[in-house]
Amino acid sequence: MPGRLDYSRFDHIGDTDSEEEKPPQAPTATPTEANDLLSELPTDLPRDLALVLAARQGQHNLVEALLQSGVEANAVDPHGISALQRAVESGGIQARATIEALLAARADPCKGNTADDCALAAASASGPAELLSALLGAAVHVPSSSALLGALATAAAKGNRATAQVLLDAGAPAGEASLHSWVDNADSGMVRQLAEKRADVNLAQGDDGETPLTRAARLRHEESAVQLVQLLCDLRADVNQPARFSAPVALGCVLGCHVAGGKALTPLAAASRAGAAKVIQALLECRASVQLPDGSSSMSPLVGAATVGSLPAASALLLARASAEAADAAGRRPLACAVASGSLELLLVVGGAACFLAHGPMRTSEVAQAKLSKDVSVRLSQKDQELLASRADPDQASERGQTPLMLAAGVSRHDLCEQLLTASAQPNSTDPDGKSALLLAAGGGCLPVCEALLRARADLLQRTTAGACALDAAAANGHEAVCRALLDAGADVNLAGPAQRSPADAAELAGHAALAKMLRS
Repeated sequence: MPGRLDYSRFDHIGDTDSEEEKPPQAPTATPTEANDLLSELPTDLPRDLALVLAARQGQHNLVEALLQSGVEANAVDPHGISALQRAVESGGIQARATIEALLAARADPCKGNTADDCALAAASASGPAELLSALLGAAVHVPSSSALLGALATAAAKGNRATAQVLLDAGAPAGEASLHSWVDNADSGMVRQLAEKRADVNLAQGDDGETPLTRAARLRHEESAVQLVQLLCDLRADVNQPARFSAPVALGCVLGCHVAGGKALTPLAAASRAGAAKVIQALLECRASVQLPDGSSSMSPLVGAATVGSLPAASALLLARASAEAADAAGRRPLACAVASGSLELLLVVGGAACFLAHGPMRTSEVAQAKLSKDVSVRLSQKDQELLASRADPDQASERGQTPLMLAAGVSRHDLCEQLLTASAQPNSTDPDGKSALLLAAGGGCLPVCEALLRARADLLQRTTAGACALDAAAANGHEAVCRALLDAGADVNLAGPAQRSPADAAELAGHAALAKMLRS
């Protein structure tokens, strides 16, 4: 790898005035002046490298002197960067005199390492458009399609619409990489123009493997996203095409509800993960499917909405007949993810215990009346009836084998536990390790959750695969109030747990001497 070039060697050679102080057109050096300038160059510095360095430093007179001495205008530095590219990158339009001198000496704007690493691409990125037009007009050879395409991709990546338009007018072919960039920039005009030039609106690009429609669906500005989604659908983008990935990347959301970080998402799932209800509606109107096809590795749209706790997004999907029961390829289920998001209203909608009315959530008394039955005594609109009909099983397990009640108990969400128990969730279900909701709540020291579970007749004797019960968990973590509640409910303080230790032994071993004394008294 070549070392870093020492541009400071040119600080005191030739015309050292700043560009702002230079006249609009720097005068050409006379032969005598040129020889004087060349004599100031370090003797060990090759002349072609000197040209690149001088162009980078904006030393116009020295550039002219070197060109007059016969140095090739297309000289490059050890990094493969040409003198013209260095002049464009460092000075742009302010380096006009240097750029004109190099172009007059037949410097090639497309000379560089790659199509997107040359003077043409540099001008496309930074502009202004007039500079790019000058490079195109002075090109020794007509720029190749690959050079124009590379420059167009660079302009799109930088969001430089003016230079992109110059390139398109010059005959640059439409590129899918450029199309993706203009989607990211929410520029529907450029998207339409590229599509009209036959850019493939369904081609996956980049490290994320997303299609333009998936990228549009997850834009932060929802109104722009809706506009682009409608445009791409009009241009016949496949509304159900997922990103092309084989292995999802777990982000480890709250309560272990794993989500795919953008991997293999369909456009509808991407919009759902963004909680973009308006985009979801636009996709549904374009016939996006709320159900995943067999064998799909995408996150399901309803799981996506539930994961981010978006009630409007989940409601739109349920009204479109999304299944509240179905698990996606990773085993994620909507209700478990709704619990993970911590949204009570969303839990009620997905679970079917209540629905979000036009004027807001149902009152507590109405929720108690509705419970989980279709035969509700409150007055519901047609929309609300449809949401209720989409209710999910309150005992459906997550991909880790935990029910929503266990998930809510594990994070001490008393309100969620109460709603799930009202919806007939089973208090004694266990995960693969034998942990119940009561043990999780006791270990976390949440007295209100423990009391709610005890009222629902949670089993005090239930043990994990390691042999621990709820009292063992509370004692080991020093939760005296929970221990008292469990004892009042009939827990046996003398039963041995893991390693044949009693709850008092577990408390003492963990350093809770006062609790151990209470348990032995």
